[in-house]
Amino acid sequence: MGQKLVIILVLAVLAVGGYFAVSFLTGDDEVEVEVETPRVKDDPVPVVTKREKVEEEIRPSPIGAQEKERVTTTAPAGPENQLVGTVFDEKGQPLAGAKISVFLFQKKEPNRIGRFKIAFDEKVVQETESGEDGRYVITGLESPAKRPFSMRIAHPGRATIIKDHVGLGMVVDVHMMPGVDVEGVVIDRDSGQPIPGVRVEGNMARRDADMAKYMRWRRVTTTDADGQYHFEGVPPGPLTVLLEHEDYEQLFFGKDSGLVVKLNDKNHFEFKMKKGIILKGLVVDGVSGQPIKGAEVILKEIPFIPSQRERTGALGKFTMRGVRRGHHEMIIRAKGFTQYSEQVLFGDKEMADEVVFKLKPAGQASGLVVDANGNPIAGADIYVAEELQIFRKVRNFSEAKTDAQGRFTVTGLNDGVRYRICAKAPGYTLGASDDVEGIGGETVTDVIIQLDPGATIQGVVADSIGSPIPGVDVTLEVPPFDAAWFPKPLTEGQKHAETVTTDENGFFAFKGLYTGRYHITPNHPDYQPIRPKAIQVGSANESINSDFTLKLGHSIAGRVTDEFGAPVKGATVRAMLSAGAAQVVTARTDEDGNYRLRRLSDVAYRVTASSEDGVAPAIEKVPADSSNVDFVLERFGKIEGKVYATASGEPVQRFKVRILPTTGVKTKRGVPDISDRMAQKKMRSSEAYREVTISSDDGTFSIEKVHPGDYFVQILSDDYREGSRPGVSVQPAQTTVIPPFGLADGARYEGQFTDTTGAPLKEGAVTIRFTAAPGSVQRTTIGADGKPVRTRSRSSWEGKQVTLGKNGFFSVGGLPPGKIRVSFRSDRYCMPGIKEIALGNTGVTREDFQVARAARVVVDVTDDNGDPVPNCTAEIFTAEGLPANVDGRRAYGRGDLRGRLTIEKLEPGRYTINVRHFNYETRKITVDLAPGEEYREKVTLPLQH
Repeated sequence: MGQKLVIILVLAVLAVGGYFAVSFLTGDDEVEVEVETPRVKDDPVPVVTKREKVEEEIRPSPIGAQEKERVTTTAPAGPENQLVGTVFDEKGQPLAGAKISVFLFQKKEPNRIGRFKIAFDEKVVQETESGEDGRYVITGLESPAKRPFSMRIAHPGRATIIKDHVGLGMVVDVHMMPGVDVEGVVIDRDSGQPIPGVRVEGNMARRDADMAKYMRWRRVTTTDADGQYHFEGVPPGPLTVLLEHEDYEQLFFGKDSGLVVKLNDKNHFEFKMKKGIILKGLVVDGVSGQPIKGAEVILKEIPFIPSQRERTGALGKFTMRGVRRGHHEMIIRAKGFTQYSEQVLFGDKEMADEVVFKLKPAGQASGLVVDANGNPIAGADIYVAEELQIFRKVRNFSEAKTDAQGRFTVTGLNDGVRYRICAKAPGYTLGASDDVEGIGGETVTDVIIQLDPGATIQGVVADSIGSPIPGVDVTLEVPPFDAAWFPKPLTEGQKHAETVTTDENGFFAFKGLYTGRYHITPNHPDYQPIRPKAIQVGSANESINSDFTLKLGHSIAGRVTDEFGAPVKGATVRAMLSAGAAQVVTARTDEDGNYRLRRLSDVAYRVTASSEDGVAPAIEKVPADSSNVDFVLERFGKIEGKVYATASGEPVQRFKVRILPTTGVKTKRGVPDISDRMAQKKMRSSEAYREVTISSDDGTFSIEKVHPGDYFVQILSDDYREGSRPGVSVQPAQTTVIPPFGLADGARYEGQFTDTTGAPLKEGAVTIRFTAAPGSVQRTTIGADGKPVRTRSRSSWEGKQVTLGKNGFFSVGGLPPGKIRVSFRSDRYCMPGIKEIALGNTGVTREDFQVARAARVVVDVTDDNGDPVPNCTAEIFTAEGLPANVDGRRAYGRGDLRGRLTIEKLEPGRYTINVRHFNYETRKITVDLAPGEEYREKVTLPLQH
């Protein structure tokens, strides 16, 4: 490609994220009884070294202790056919004349030509204004979704706000804060001239402390002939700005970029944009030299997301404007041609010549679809799956059907790319060919796909004395097809569930199954639930028998009332073996407050009861078949407080509040004993445990629906050292106000990550944890081998993790003093050795890292007959004979069902890999890996004798 501007073409790497299947459990869709899996809270509880005397201020909530009215929630229910609320000013007074617009976000398809952008249109469906009392009423909203609408509330001199996810039946009260004007100019960085027609989008980060009081702000405008822009009603705080113009590089300023809107101040921001590169190209047939019309030309700055795209005209030419300088992946697609993919680097000089791109003709593949006896199968749908590094993705449609002789031909195979051809026919399960490599301009012949009728899983469901149980719903969780990934909306090969009902003999059967790992579960309302049974289907023509025995279920019954003795309808009662147990049986109370937990085992349970307004203390060790297990609900309390920086006295605006219940836990002056692991688990698994992220301009927080009891409260912040408060007591229907938390600045650790060429990294995460906490106590115990083992007591500090920012920089503040361990994790780069450093009370420690691109090893393992050996394992050793590490852990590989063994994220260097299988002899291979290399090898394992 001749041109004055130097374009550096580097090795083409298609950065494609891995897809993986996640196993899931299907629950019963019952009204009265259901099985649920709550969030597990069994992380270590931090040690608390700071002890302060607490003087709580307790004041009554707006609802008095003797009133029977319900506690107001953050999203209270209103009239079913109305959306209502009140608009208040910053002093809590009703605000008249506020304009309320209700609208729907309608997503627009991304541009097929030009800069890529996901955009939304706002379709306004209702508008009104608040009255003299600040109230508004909206009716007539129609939508099948429950809360599909958004609201914009505007008033002169106040911050315009948006509230998402609203609908009929809601009460949305709005507190409007003072807003200000933001204005400025956008100029050319080189000439200093104003730029008209720049799209300027401003956003204010969503506040998640209390979504009923603070929502979000967003505005879009365009610069005028003088490059000027203007926003009205902007709330104070960090501003996010995106600037776009077709001739200039896109410019983005995040919430941490220093653009802060202030009250009673002139908020004028000037932006400088740099003209982008103009790329002119010509796409031609690499064989004939003829121009290619309608070719799609794509530039990508990051994987998956095209930054720009164009189509060639009748003469095969295209022009891209405003291209950002730096690394891009260029992709060119045209029907009948191999996809062009290359990494390019655009420098600072302007393009002078037209760049010519030559495409190779695409390849084809033809073959037969046959049954197990070699007979042709007509009418089979043919799919093409392309290998994308770590998985094979089926193209989004069926590409052909077999003719009467079972023959097919598929086109559009890229040169040098491996494919797997899949087929599906009525009466047969999915099947796939061996790997086929595309050859540009040629046809690969004799591709054979064998289809089988599919495997069968069948069995009988009986009771404990062997009598068959009719009417049992048996659910089979079908895994995704393992030979290739079928994306939606394709229906073949998808992960899904099938349910059949046992007949009068208790018999069930599932047929037509492909290979993979299945899970099967029987379910009957009168019998105890059992765990899903995993079944491995290794062949598409085998029959597997799987019988089940169900035990008759037991029950626990009782009544739930409030503190006045009135029955509570709709309260949730849960039974579990212990606090935090994975499996929970649930029931709801009827109009009389009665409940019955069914399908229980013959053991003792921990039973809890709660409603929208309150909770009752748990009852432990309740025997099965118990009755009159009654609960009296206490209304929730509330915790309020404020967080500020000790050094400056300014409020801390973003932090996390962790509420650890200490009822029933050993404490000293309200501080839990961190060395007691049972106490840790009890606090984290309790229903009263809370962890809430707060964003607040004035540093205040308010945690609602807190269970009555005693708590240890922690405050965690990214920029400050943690604070804590022991002995916080919460009373029913009361608000506990905690004295302000003062957070110390602490030390800061920062640096930059670059690759071996010096280019900054765009992705990765830095994790910092203690090696030895200051003041930690060393203990010596005798291990299982009789030797002494020295350990240190845990720290209250759990560590911090940050992702790399712009230009590969990271900065972590609020670090406590002591020795810390620094680790780095990335999907594309190798983690350097774990670094240990010592920090003082304050100060900044700077350290830069240079890391190499990770390498990858793919081994296809077969036996002496050439058949794949599934589920192999691999041990990896360095050139020094030491176990290799990946992300600080020992490197290890496990093969899939088709005999492919993949080892990811290896550092460059020499390795010895032992490929093992318990039925075969071990084979050893030695590899030398370069940065970013993918090494492929085929290994044959002889059977053991």
